[in-house]
Amino acid sequence: MGHTHPKNNNPQEPILKIRQIEIRTFIHATESREKIFHFFDNLTGSEDNKLEIQADQCHGFYGQSITPLVLRITTQKLIKQFMSYLGEHLSEQSKRQLLRELESRLDSKFKLFLRLDKQEAVLGRLQLVSHSDVFQVIIAFFNKNPKAHLNSQHIINYLHKFNIFLGE
Repeated sequence: MGHTHPKNNNPQEPILKIRQIEIRTFIHATESREKIFHFFDNLTGSEDNKLEIQADQCHGFYGQSITPLVLRITTQKLIKQFMSYLGEHLSEQSKRQLLRELESRLDSKFKLFLRLDKQEAVLGRLQLVSHSDVFQVIIAFFNKNPKAHLNSQHIINYLHKFNIFLGE
């Protein structure tokens, strides 16, 4: 007799998880490093978490200090905290925009790309934007069911758990 996975009775249905969330930004000489790190703490729920942050020191064309930062979130606990924060703080307008643009924001490996306004984000207001002063967020999904084919509707259904979309 065959055994079915308790969370998935349909062998053709994907079993989605988020493998990693990567957040990239630049800290310019005129910006507060503390505000950026405080924002990272808020994203993941507390200051107690050991975050994997890569920071390099560079200089711009005119010699000004620029620090590229990359935060990688790989534990399921921190991923869930980040996704809950995103669902709570993403503006209603951005939630509608994300639903409309979801397919164009997904690559062929089902990585979801978001650009959040950096100045608004450090104030706790998350808004999708297209300008360059951003937190670039890359959410990498993976399908634990190799027999199932993943599509954007599966991603939408998964993101509903975190209140990313408005009851649509």
